Amino acid sequence: MGERARCVIVDRSEWFRELLRGELEGLGVELVGEAVSLADAREVLVSRKPEVALVTPELDERGEGVRRLLSGVGPAECPTLVLLGQFRAPTGFKILGGCRRVGKADGVRALAGEIVAAAEERRELLRAVSGEYRQERTADALLHALVLDGNQTGCAYLRHALLAAVRESDRVRAKELYTETAESFSTSPSDVERNIRFAVSTCVKSAPINSRIVILGSGGAVPGNMELIRTLAGIVGGRARRV
Repeated sequence: MGERARCVIVDRSEWFRELLRGELEGLGVELVGEAVSLADAREVLVSRKPEVALVTPELDERGEGVRRLLSGVGPAECPTLVLLGQFRAPTGFKILGGCRRVGKADGVRALAGEIVAAAEERRELLRAVSGEYRQERTADALLHALVLDGNQTGCAYLRHALLAAVRESDRVRAKELYTETAESFSTSPSDVERNIRFAVSTCVKSAPINSRIVILGSGGAVPGNMELIRTLAGIVGGRARRV
């Protein structure tokens, strides 16, 4: 078995935490901390640095507390969320930005599998941000984490513009970048700008909140085209690291 997934449990029930403690340890999960509330979880996340936080949505049915909790920690301490149980409010899952969810009836093995998969996904993201990949692979990993690798035309334009910005280093300008991308796709610079803007405004909002914090910081606002391109180009080109 490979590296174990470092996880904290956030649940108010001592009995339930003890049950999970006994079951998950033998399924590739290392429990490194516990908390009985989201308020208590902040200190645990900062001190124990788990890869995954297992949270029961009953603690925070609309997701606002979890969002504030994760926005308050640094990129390196921001875990991936695995939510156990069902939301009582349909807005919660959207607010939390695509976190993994497991039903209580799915069983402990399914839960452990989601925790391990979430930890591996987070490691992949952190390796990309820390510059351990080749440039194209790093770019693809970052765009995937921000849900900007789909079939939208703007995603293809953005990838091309991002790699062009990496090559141009600090000299990159919006006009030249849009023009170069437009020539490669036989379209107009205004079409490139418009499609990238649409892709960014629609896709980044649905990206997991932990991915947004690790890559873009905890400000919360969706960046503009060039702000995003310069941020990602700095990471891909090794000129900026957030972790």
